[in-house]
Amino acid sequence: MRKNNKTQHKWAVVGAGPAGILSLGMLLDKDVDADEIIWIDPEFKVGDFGQKWTQVSSNTVTAP
Repeated sequence: MRKNNKTQHKWAVVGAGPAGILSLGMLLDKDVDADEIIWIDPEFKVGDFGQKWTQVSSNTVTAP
């Protein structure tokens, strides 16, 4: 949607951490058009998920 040469969105998701990713996924699962959503994260480093959670080891075993 455009108004006065500026794009307008119906939905805004702020942050790319776990809550932001979940919120975006839920909107898309509810068939909200991606063009109606703006995703805002100044550095897009996936919040705590990308910066801290990768330090936790996994107990998941995978087959070679």
